[in-house]
Amino acid sequence: HALAYVRHRVAGYVKYGCALKAKRLEKCAPVAAIAIAVVLSTHAIRAYGAAALAVAFYIGMGFERVFHVGPSCDDVEVLSDGTVRWKDAPENKISYRKVCVFVGDSLTTGSVSDDWVSRVQSRNPRVMCIREARNGDLSINAISRAPRIKELARKCKASNVPFATVVLIGANDLIAATSKHMLENYRVNKGWMRKDAPTLATLESALVSLLDALVPLGTGTLFLSPPGLGEALPVDGDGSLLAAFPRAYRAAVARCDAKASIVSVDLRAEMSALVGKDALKDAVPFSAKTFEVCTVVSVLRHWFLGDSWDKIGASRGLYYTHDLVHLTSVGGEVVAQCANAFLAKVF
Repeated sequence: HALAYVRHRVAGYVKYGCALKAKRLEKCAPVAAIAIAVVLSTHAIRAYGAAALAVAFYIGMGFERVFHVGPSCDDVEVLSDGTVRWKDAPENKISYRKVCVFVGDSLTTGSVSDDWVSRVQSRNPRVMCIREARNGDLSINAISRAPRIKELARKCKASNVPFATVVLIGANDLIAATSKHMLENYRVNKGWMRKDAPTLATLESALVSLLDALVPLGTGTLFLSPPGLGEALPVDGDGSLLAAFPRAYRAAVARCDAKASIVSVDLRAEMSALVGKDALKDAVPFSAKTFEVCTVVSVLRHWFLGDSWDKIGASRGLYYTHDLVHLTSVGGEVVAQCANAFLAKVF
C-alpha cells in the first residue's frame, strides 16, 4: 500500500510537475526522493539501499528548503489592542505594532539569495516583516497577491496599525526576455500567456497595476528596481530591455496616481556606486545558460555543502551576486539599508 501511494504521488508529479505550486512541490520532493531510493534498494543494488535512501532523503529535504513557502498575509492576526502577531504564535509570543509587506521573487524569499528581509526584521523588532514572494515570480504574478495584502491593510487600518509595503520585482521578466528556454518555463510555470517575451511596455504596465493596487494601502511604498542581470555595466546606447529596464520603473512611478507616497531606488546604480564603476568595467556579463548552471550549483553548494553565498560568489569572481542574479550579503546589505532608511522615514 505504501509503495502504491508513493507511485501514485510520483506519477502525479511527473504528469503535473510543471504546474505544481511551491507548497505542493515542497511536499512531493521528499516523497519522490524516497520513492527513487526504494526502487534502487529493491533491484540491482540492494546492498546500497540504505545509503541510497539516506542520501535521497537528505537531498529531498534540502530541496524542500529551496521551495519552502513561508507565512504570508493570510497567517497574520490583527488584535483589537492595535498589535499584530502570527496566528500560530503562543500567547506569550512577541506582538508587533507595525506591519511591512515585502512583495517580490527569489531576491526576497531568502532561499536562493541573501536573506536581507530577516536582517531588516532583526533591526526593526517592533515591525512585522511579511514576505509575499515566490521564487521565479514575474511582475504579473505579484499582482495576483494584491487582494490578500489589501485585506490585511484593511484590518490594520481598522486597528490603527501602521502599514507599509516594499516592492522588489522584475528580475524574472528580464530573464524571460533574454532566453527562449526560460521564457517557455515561465509560460508553463508562471502563466505568461503572451506569444512574445516581456518588453519595456509590458513590464511598465504590470508595475503600474501593482503600484496602483499597493501604494494607497498604507503610509508609503519603497519601490526597488532590481540590480539587473550580471554585474557588467550596460553599454552606452544599448536599447535592449536588459540595459534600459530602469526606464520602465521610473515611468511606472510617474504614471502612479499616488506617486507622492513612493520612495523609488535604482538598485543597479546603488550596487555600481558600492563596488565602483572602474571595478565593474571587467565584471562578468549575463548569460542565460551560465546563470542556469550557476544557480543549480550554488543551491547544491549552499544547502548541501554549507558554503555561504559570499564564498560561492567570490569563487566566480563576482562582487554582489553569486550566480549573476541572486545576491550575496554584500548586495543584500545594500537592499537592507534601503529598507531600513525607508521604515525609519514612514514609521
